[in-house]
Amino acid sequence: MYTYLLDIYDIILSPIYFLLIILLAYNYQKKMEKKNPIYKFFSAGLFVKIIGGISVVLIYIYYYKDGGDTINYYRSSLALINMASKISIFFLQLFSEICLLKTILLLIIILVILFFLVTQILIL
Repeated sequence: MYTYLLDIYDIILSPIYFLLIILLAYNYQKKMEKKNPIYKFFSAGLFVKIIGGISVVLIYIYYYKDGGDTINYYRSSLALINMASKISIFFLQLFSEICLLKTILLLIIILVILFFLVTQILIL
C-alpha cells in the first residue's frame, strides 16, 4: 500500500483548507445568488465534488495494491523532478527545444488557417 502518500500535514491541513474553501464558496454563492438563482446549488455542488475527489484519492491509496495509474503517474512525475534537479541544464535545453518546435508548428498552423480564411474572404 502507498500509505506514505498521506502525511501528517495532509491530515491536519486538509480539514482547514476544506472549511476555508466551503466558506469562500458560500460567500460567493450568496453574492451571486441575487443575480442568478441557480447559484443556490453552488456550495452543495462544490462540497460533493471535493468529497468525491478525496474519496478517489483514498480509494487509490488504500484499496488498490499497486496504486493504479494515478499513483504511477505521480511516481513517474517524481522521477522526472528528481532527474531535472540533477541535470537541470540538460532538461532546460530539452524542454526549450521542444517548446520552440511546438511554437513554430503552432505559428505555421495559424498562418495556414489565416491564409485559407483570407482566400475564402477574397473569393466571396
